[in-house]
Amino acid sequence: MPALRSTSLCRSATASPHRRFAKVASRTSARYRESMAFARADGGLDRLAERSWPDCRRPSLRWILLHLVEEYARHNGHADLLRESVDGLTGE
Repeated sequence: MPALRSTSLCRSATASPHRRFAKVASRTSARYRESMAFARADGGLDRLAERSWPDCRRPSLRWILLHLVEEYARHNGHADLLRESVDGLTGE
């Protein structure tokens, strides 16, 4: 098993949770911007995936991203139902 990598987030036990969150958010935003710049330079949202479905159709990047958002929302809804069953509280 490979050794776990040490990061600056793990090195300091005195770093505040807000500071750690800010670092993670900053890194995530930078990766997002890089990915979006690459996608725009490589055909944009209408670019077709390199891999195809069994019926040989290929989804566009737009379809893939929308599908990810739908799945994320669906799973958040499931988690919300589980939380409501545990604590009895509902959102809003």
